[in-house]
Amino acid sequence: MTSVWGLQYPSFSNGAAYADLDNDGDLDLITNNINDPAFILKIIPIHSKKINNHNFLRIKLQGTPKS
Repeated sequence: MTSVWGLQYPSFSNGAAYADLDNDGDLDLITNNINDPAFILKIIPIHSKKINNHNFLRIKLQGTPKS
């Protein structure tokens, strides 16, 4: 299943984050790889429409950044 899921590439990862990169309500996985480009793994919403109807919270921060 690793090739079906897009995980067939060997890597050494030292960090990961979840984000909704395609704005579909499902979190995608981003991994930081040492000496290689990051992996972005899109979560395909096969069952999520049945489970949560794509409910999510969107936050927009306002203000000036502090240095």
